[in-house]
Amino acid sequence: MTTINELVHLATANSEAPGQRIRKGRGWGKPSLRERPASVSASGRIQWNVAADVSRRIILEGKLPPTDVGGHTVHGPAALVALLCLGLLAACFCANLKAQPNAGGGKRTAVTGDPAAAARRVFHEAQTLYRNEPRNGQAAWQFGRACFDLAEFASDSAERAELAEQGIAACQQLLEREPNLAPAHYYLGMNLGQLARTKGIGALKLVKQMEIEFSLARERDKTFDYAGPDRNLGLLYRDAPSIGSIGSRTKAKQHLEISVELAPDYPENRLNLAEAFLKWNDRNGAKRELKALDEDWSRARAKFSGPAWAASWGDWEKRRQNVRKKLEELSKPLESPRQKK
Repeated sequence: MTTINELVHLATANSEAPGQRIRKGRGWGKPSLRERPASVSASGRIQWNVAADVSRRIILEGKLPPTDVGGHTVHGPAALVALLCLGLLAACFCANLKAQPNAGGGKRTAVTGDPAAAARRVFHEAQTLYRNEPRNGQAAWQFGRACFDLAEFASDSAERAELAEQGIAACQQLLEREPNLAPAHYYLGMNLGQLARTKGIGALKLVKQMEIEFSLARERDKTFDYAGPDRNLGLLYRDAPSIGSIGSRTKAKQHLEISVELAPDYPENRLNLAEAFLKWNDRNGAKRELKALDEDWSRARAKFSGPAWAASWGDWEKRRQNVRKKLEELSKPLESPRQKK
């Protein structure tokens, strides 16, 4: 069994100097694995960098053909490590998924003090209602939502997995009775994402299950959670590895644009699309989405107001400024060494 220390050793041995970019794999035309998603959380950066570096050394340097990785064929320790690293990549990008306040109604965390304490309070209230009314469909999927919310504040992988598994069980049991209920499919996918963050190789299989659940939710209610099914599908396709997983720029662009069409005044949707355009080096697309964000910002502030939205606005404002800053940096003319002197 390869330990994380051995992975770190593999990732750091003979690695490039800090800041040095890894070029495309010769003959494959695949983007650099070091380019982690723009919105990966700080807690996922170490795992992302370790996984990216090890995958790059094993795959991009030709020690394992990508077809073997995609087919999950394991031939020896090198193949096992490569699959583990792809699993880590999958686990990292699952951290980008977010559910929004008041999606589908019911009580949701209002951040007025300690957000973890607020999420814990709502979880216990939802858990009590679900235990008292186990066949109440709304109580079941709202408990699934509360599990996802509280898992965001889990202290370790074991706690995150336990919460996610509770949410998964509640949604699966509900779907056995009501297979066409969009919120149940949606929060089943969200909790699978939380569980994937705790896995290695197993994250790859969970990502495919997430794709299925978000697609089923989309078929039943595209507008749920402010176009949440298309938003999450777009994020999955945008940030997933294209080697050995479901990553696809074409599908990502399609679903992110649909989420904007369905809920154009919802800042999260345009921010995701603007960040995607930056990731793909499409400055015009990013500028277009930033302009639309600026024009709608005041109206959105008025529409999505109150304590439940405080944390979201803090995140959105920071990300909007980051998009603006990156566009400004890309617009600066390049200077020659002589001009810099």
